[in-house]
Amino acid sequence: IYGLPNKDIDYWRRQVETAINLGANHISAYCLTIESKTVFSKMESLGELELPSDEQSLEQFQYLVHELKNHGFEQYEISNFAKDDGISKHNSSYWLGEKYLGLGPSAHSFDGETRSWNIRNNPQYIKSIGSGVLPIEVEKLSPEDKFNDYVLTRLRTKWGIENSQLKSLLNQVNHPSFYSEIERQLEWGNLLFKNETYYLTESGKFLADRIASDLFV
Repeated sequence: IYGLPNKDIDYWRRQVETAINLGANHISAYCLTIESKTVFSKMESLGELELPSDEQSLEQFQYLVHELKNHGFEQYEISNFAKDDGISKHNSSYWLGEKYLGLGPSAHSFDGETRSWNIRNNPQYIKSIGSGVLPIEVEKLSPEDKFNDYVLTRLRTKWGIENSQLKSLLNQVNHPSFYSEIERQLEWGNLLFKNETYYLTESGKFLADRIASDLFV
């Protein structure tokens, strides 16, 4: 995790060096997020945490990308790096929109048409299962949901968003401004178009969530 309080770039360089020297073939790195109603959130409000600026966090992430690339890692998703065929099969199924089944309390599932999740409460879950009732909530995905999910997840990856799939999804929603927004992102250098697929540029990766939201229905 980068962007830690009271930690400078030298600390982060040592962390990256340690991770590389451990010989792992997969590394995930995320920027610290301060969630509301947490201990960190309270400490921040009291001035007890000295968080790095956005520019400092960006410097740490850029250093990570540069060093991992130099050591044979591929950035196959914004926060995930792998070498020697070490790409995560589990997480890649989410980004590629594949179906998955979650078992147990609070587990999530996806079948291409719906998202569902089991209740979190363990005793209630066990009691419901014992009585033959699956304690689950189900959300039916609209065409707009499917379009936005595709853009959000695939744009973060090395696989990008394919023009043929975009056209298929766009036929089911009302989104006349999509390609004009795509053109703006291309002009700004946030996206590139290659082999009928849109990808984030190196600079665009630092703005991925904003770019995706600008492309949403």
